[in-house]
Order: sequence, then structure tokens, then C-alpha cells
Amino acid sequence: MTKVSKEFIQQFIKENDLKSTEDVQAALRDLFASTMQGMLEAELETHLVYFVKQNSPKKSCVLPHGSDGEF
Repeated sequence: MTKVSKEFIQQFIKENDLKSTEDVQAALRDLFASTMQGMLEAELETHLVYFVKQNSPKKSCVLPHGSDGEF
């Protein structure tokens, strides 16, 4: 795992106007939720592409983000 610099943490505190432990907890909860959502969406998209690739005679699909899905 990458170490986070002291400057990065100070900037994060300043940008998010963190003044209490509750503020820090809320910011970390939001950060964690955003990270998990992004990871789950990427995994879901990977599974959808695999499923379509395995079940489509044309080997093409329409992905959720609007790309044409050509393989």
C-alpha cells in the first residue's frame, strides 16, 4: 500500500473543512463508499462483458457506459 504524505493529509483536511473527529469519520466513510462503489461497478462491468462475450454469437455487446462493446 502507498504511504500518504503529511502534505496530502493536511490538504485533505483543509479541502474538506474537517474540524472534529465526526467530520473525519464522515469524510472517510464517504471516501470508502465511493471507492467501494467504483470497485463494484468495475467488477460488475467485467462480469457483464464476460457474460455477453460467452453468450453472444456476434461477440459484441452494448456496455452500460455507452461504448459499443466490440471485441
